[in-house]
Amino acid sequence: MKELKDYLPFYVGCQIWEEGNNKGELLGFVNFGGIWNIHTNCSSNDPYWSNISLHKLILRPLSDMTDDEMIELIQHTTPEGTIVMPYPQDYDLAMFYNDGGNMVDTDVAVGCNYSCMCYEGQLAIRKCGSVHFFDEAGNPINACNMPKIYTYLLSKHFDLFGLVEAGLAIDKTTIIQNA
Repeated sequence: MKELKDYLPFYVGCQIWEEGNNKGELLGFVNFGGIWNIHTNCSSNDPYWSNISLHKLILRPLSDMTDDEMIELIQHTTPEGTIVMPYPQDYDLAMFYNDGGNMVDTDVAVGCNYSCMCYEGQLAIRKCGSVHFFDEAGNPINACNMPKIYTYLLSKHFDLFGLVEAGLAIDKTTIIQNA
């Protein structure tokens, strides 16, 4: 069974929802005598400690990824020390999203076919959060800088662990912005 406390380290800095429809930011967390508490500023601008059971993370589904974010993600795979770093406008990109299995594997949440300079390939991110790259012939390839890729995805507050589905987080795209 998934527990929110196990995922808090990955999402410090993201928005959090408190009972009563208050949004704030996750500032930290700690275990006080067997009860997990989070440091947040939901009810006021002043940080305070509150029981974790009163809160849910506000996360983005992978299907919310934009073209610009996908290009930035691909750029994170460029090996350190590359002499010619492509600019975002150098990419030709065709995004694809899960379509229930009609054309895209049902496990794929988001992906793209891309070309840049003299290279073509495909990137697919599965619902479980695993990232896969393929060359122009469709053969799997190893990507450089996987830690940077996951750091980037987490910095954008994407749900990489199925927390919305588990009821531990709220899908950011379903929240009315003024609530």
